[in-house]
Amino acid sequence: MKELYNKPYTAPQDLIPYLEEKELSIEDKGNAEKILKNINYYRFKVYLRPFLDIQSGKFKEGSSFEKAHQLYRFDDELRDILFSIIGRIEVKIRTRLDQTITEHEGDAFWYLDSKNFSVNAKDHRAALNTKFSESKDDFAKHYKERYKSPSSVSTFHQNMPPFWTMAELTTFGDIVNLFKSLNKDSFAIDQYKNKLDILAQEFGASSLDIFNSWLDSLKETRNRCAHHSRVWNRNCAEAKGIQGKKSRFNLNLPSESQEANLTSGRRNKFYSALFVIYQVSKNLGIDRNIKDEFLELLEKYPELKNHMHSAGFPSDWQNLKAWNK
Repeated sequence: MKELYNKPYTAPQDLIPYLEEKELSIEDKGNAEKILKNINYYRFKVYLRPFLDIQSGKFKEGSSFEKAHQLYRFDDELRDILFSIIGRIEVKIRTRLDQTITEHEGDAFWYLDSKNFSVNAKDHRAALNTKFSESKDDFAKHYKERYKSPSSVSTFHQNMPPFWTMAELTTFGDIVNLFKSLNKDSFAIDQYKNKLDILAQEFGASSLDIFNSWLDSLKETRNRCAHHSRVWNRNCAEAKGIQGKKSRFNLNLPSESQEANLTSGRRNKFYSALFVIYQVSKNLGIDRNIKDEFLELLEKYPELKNHMHSAGFPSDWQNLKAWNK
């Protein structure tokens, strides 16, 4: 049976002695109180958790409020960097998806044709239909007032535009859903080549299947940044093809059997997500180097170097060949 939640509100000034009772060092109590007035304690305390001894409920020796605040500021600035770079990646993914399929099919309305999808994309199309019909953007109003779709498009979708127009209203989630719903067999060039695999290779993945898992990783990271959620040491969607014997990358991640009692090197940690962003942006020629910007943040907030394992980073990761090609 669930218990009634009855924890009382604690004012920022009262949190200071509460944390000190748990043996957390606070060098500047006035500044700590100011920080807790601006940052919800429930949000901030997750950055205190790496310093907490769970068994005793006390903070470990050498722990301080200021060190936890470094983790918080690092994560905050990291989100800004990631969101900016992923935004540029998203535009290129959306653009190349449309260009590749429109050219292959000779049909700018390809996203409305069921034969292009291996699973029922009816719900995806219905969602896009609603977005376009409700849009007040000038380009959408212009199209709806002046054009209709070709006769090959179903009656239900007659007011829908070509994808290059529709793309301006799609979310990253919409694009990921379209990618994962595509009927790969429809895009075969011959027995050995497929347009969608070639498209995936533009982004650094070896195949569409691999790239779809990278899209999941990118989407999850992007959404956490957009909603100001913790990024740096959370579990992430696993990105395929970047580790293991069959991978062309060597990220120095241990096998699952070696990994049993370790945090660093896990396949679903931020380290893998960061590498996906690095690999995709490098292959697209984006003039931002996430590795260099990440290392600069580590210099700015040196406390992070003591916690890299919790984000899945193996030792000396920055010198691995995969990060320096």
